[in-house]
Amino acid sequence: MTDSPANAAGRSSKVVLIVIVLIAVVTRATGFTHGDLWFDDAWAALPARVGIGSAVHMAASTPLYTLFMRSWIALFPNLTWWGQLPAFILGVASIIAIYRLTIYFEIRRGIAQLVALALAVSPVAVDYSTRVKQYNGDILLACLLLWLFEAWRREANTVTSRRLLLAGAVAPLISATTIVVTLPIMGVVGILAFYDKARRRSSAVIIIGALGVFALEYAVWLSHLSSSLFRGWTNRGFMLRTDVFHWFCFSLQVMFSSFFHYLLALPTGHPPDPDKSITSMGTFMALVGVLTLAVLLVPSIWESVRTRGRSVRPLLVPAVILVTSVLLAFVGVSPFGGGRTDEVVYPAVLILLAGLFGRIRQRLVDRVGPRALIAITIILTSCLLWSGVENHARYPVLNLRSVVAEMRSSVQPGDVIVVDPWVTFTWALDDLSPTKVSFENAMFPWSQGFHVVSLDPRVVISQEYYFGDSTWSSLFTLGTKFRRIWYVGVTISPDGFQRPGHSDDLIHTRNYNFLTTWGWKPSGPHFTAPNTEALLLTVPGLDLHR
Repeated sequence: MTDSPANAAGRSSKVVLIVIVLIAVVTRATGFTHGDLWFDDAWAALPARVGIGSAVHMAASTPLYTLFMRSWIALFPNLTWWGQLPAFILGVASIIAIYRLTIYFEIRRGIAQLVALALAVSPVAVDYSTRVKQYNGDILLACLLLWLFEAWRREANTVTSRRLLLAGAVAPLISATTIVVTLPIMGVVGILAFYDKARRRSSAVIIIGALGVFALEYAVWLSHLSSSLFRGWTNRGFMLRTDVFHWFCFSLQVMFSSFFHYLLALPTGHPPDPDKSITSMGTFMALVGVLTLAVLLVPSIWESVRTRGRSVRPLLVPAVILVTSVLLAFVGVSPFGGGRTDEVVYPAVLILLAGLFGRIRQRLVDRVGPRALIAITIILTSCLLWSGVENHARYPVLNLRSVVAEMRSSVQPGDVIVVDPWVTFTWALDDLSPTKVSFENAMFPWSQGFHVVSLDPRVVISQEYYFGDSTWSSLFTLGTKFRRIWYVGVTISPDGFQRPGHSDDLIHTRNYNFLTTWGWKPSGPHFTAPNTEALLLTVPGLDLHR
């Protein structure tokens, strides 16, 4: 008895999906490290070192995810790869989720496989699959929300309404980034309720429930976000700046060229931050990005506009999500084009791309023939596979514990250890000296609203999260009682943090250079590891034995 063509196609699709998942695993597994957690990951993991009350306060935009990671990391606090594992699992699971979501939107399996492959090799999704952050989980939550809304759109009943309400309420508490998805969904829920009386009761419950959770989350957590977070996004061009014409043009260039750069590895055409130049190629790539988004958005939105909201097609919500993401960046609320924060809209964009390719596919078959379709599919698959070869996860390697262990054998009574702001969170997470987390008196607070304070008088930690502050530096001016200080910090290789350099090609951070302006010079042991160093500094001419 022979299998039917449908069964054979089903088995073939499973094999292809397994291969895509394996590609995702290979591209992501290279990001695991046995060293220490990097700056961003260390502050995300630091709640595992404090009490539950402080941990809740530290979870400004990801309360439930932070509390989960707190419990997870506490199981094996000294295993770095253990802390990376949840993001890895979520990243791989998102590949399967986007494939199943595309099929659920009644898009052909071949196109769904291309979508899954695109996410499997997406540069930013790959890179953040071995970080402690929640961004790959955002993709999974967005897939879930889109699935549940589509189920409710097709049939609004008690089950679908409750599921959408629960997901819409819980997702923002896991990650506030998902508000970019939940708000557009609530808007379309309202549109459907306006024209369909049978949906009004369930729609009201869904909208009121979700808005209530939004209000609670804003009052408890989001209202306390530091303004430095928004300044950082704006200065890098991921939110629109309108006060200066150059910055206005720069923002538009960065947002619309970088979005597809991080999603599909397309070139930006301009130098990376901190260069603020506007280039002809950058402008061209931004224009390509705008036109691509327009092609994705117009068909779905126009159908609803033409019917005055009476017709809500499946691709309307993905389109509204994308429009909302751009508008929030224009009004300075949420970034667009920054990569990691865009991951939450990737399912919407990929579904729209799949829908566009589905329309093009049929026209190609009708007008040119199946060979053109095969050729395009081969080209797209080859480009995506090449992107997977070129884009593997790389972790910004640190080895702070080993360097500090070596340094301590040379520390003498009266020496002071100066911790560079780049490693303050890692220092506290590794428990290298007594510290505490403070939510007050930060001169320039970290975006999550807390900083590390030293409880050991022999260890000096800056109040700022990124640069050494005036108090930190003035302790070591000429004439003070200190004669020897040990500087512990990071170094930057010419290829950046993700490709650590060796001891003969290190570039010191500005914090180290700041100390040297006060007269402090290397004088003695120098311990190094990838991106990490500890060295003795003294002031030439001073009597070190006084």
